Amino acid sequence: MSNQGKPWLIIPVEVQSREMPGKLLLANLAVERGYRVILGKDTTIRRLAPFLPKGVIYDKSLGLARHGKPQRFKRLGHKVVVMDEESTGFYGSPDRFLGVRLSEETLNCSERWFCISNQLREHAIREYPGHASQFVVSGLARTDIWRKAFQPLFQDEVDAIRAEHGRYILFCSNFGGIIHARGEHFVRRQLRTQSKAYAKTEEEFEQIFVQGRKNLDAFIEVLPKIKSWFPGHKLIVRPHPSESVEFWQSSLDGIENCAVVSNTIATPWILGSDCLFHHGCTTGIEAEIMGKSHVMYAPFPDDHHDTRVMEAFAPIVKDENALRALMEELVNGGKTIGRDISAKEEFYSNLSGRLASDLIMDEVDKIALPGKDFPAWFGLVRFSPRMVMADFKLRTKRDRAYSGQKWKGTSVNEIRSISEKIRHVTGAKCALVVSEKIPHLFVLDAN
Repeated sequence: MSNQGKPWLIIPVEVQSREMPGKLLLANLAVERGYRVILGKDTTIRRLAPFLPKGVIYDKSLGLARHGKPQRFKRLGHKVVVMDEESTGFYGSPDRFLGVRLSEETLNCSERWFCISNQLREHAIREYPGHASQFVVSGLARTDIWRKAFQPLFQDEVDAIRAEHGRYILFCSNFGGIIHARGEHFVRRQLRTQSKAYAKTEEEFEQIFVQGRKNLDAFIEVLPKIKSWFPGHKLIVRPHPSESVEFWQSSLDGIENCAVVSNTIATPWILGSDCLFHHGCTTGIEAEIMGKSHVMYAPFPDDHHDTRVMEAFAPIVKDENALRALMEELVNGGKTIGRDISAKEEFYSNLSGRLASDLIMDEVDKIALPGKDFPAWFGLVRFSPRMVMADFKLRTKRDRAYSGQKWKGTSVNEIRSISEKIRHVTGAKCALVVSEKIPHLFVLDAN
């Protein structure tokens, strides 16, 4: 197929350290099916949407109606499909999740909303019955990358991490609502907005804040103890991409042989660790699927994280003695936790068999648009007033740091390198070409 008429799949990436490998998998599968793919920084794609070739936009959420993002994409002639990256939050509070992540207005502007499980689909249909055909069960797309077949993608990084840090215990934090990089006032402003769509938002989150602070304090208290339990191991703390890195650097001050790593994908750190501990974080689900030792520490009740999905995926302990005993068994190889991944598919469909990304592409095929090329003058859009103003917009140091945590940047060589490893696993046949149209905006195509 010549380039003329090839459909476009447009993939915005908001949180690079979480989304990039999975979205590169989807991009490469799309190229193999005859698509050209635009992949890049979320805000860049949003700003340039009027100038991009019309295509299917694979977005990370629909959001509240007042934000207007899917409405604008539709108005510009794009088709919108969504894999909500926060879908695990459904299990903590189904009503709140569906109330603030979806709306009639935004669903009217989308073609598909992919569900991580049939549980989510059934709830979504009850809440929005007029949109039943849009809710398609695919599983969470980034779980594809956690399958054993894809673990070699990260081996070079795992080797480099182990060479630098030696044996280590990994703590992946998920207290973003309490120690957000942009401050608690930013979180509360978001909650006030969400409460217009779901009235109990602020009330429910106040309880979560109270519970979360107790658990956060307990984790800060146990970190130096864990270091003393495993004197031959380094302690690595990986903040959630939304969290304040400075908070953790300050909290670990004085603890020897510790490090805070941020702005990096969690997968190779999990694979290289002797044990991961967490507080109901998605990294625990990732570790379980990858067959890595992990434990959830839950010293205080937490309505947001003490969910059935975590009971299914994680060994849970509630006090320091139990935490130490289990971690010692795991680190020393004295205990292995039985894993029946297929039994967990009630929470995440398609953990085995066909890739979730393949099922997503099956649906994209049904709505793909005939493609046109970029306008010849496209490279000049980087100098448009909107782009220039965005580059030079005055922002606080905290806001700049937060933006850097979400998108650190990438290159043609990095995308090509990761893609070649993905293509080796998937058995891709066509040759891949990667180019950078403007900074933070890349095109993947078959040669």
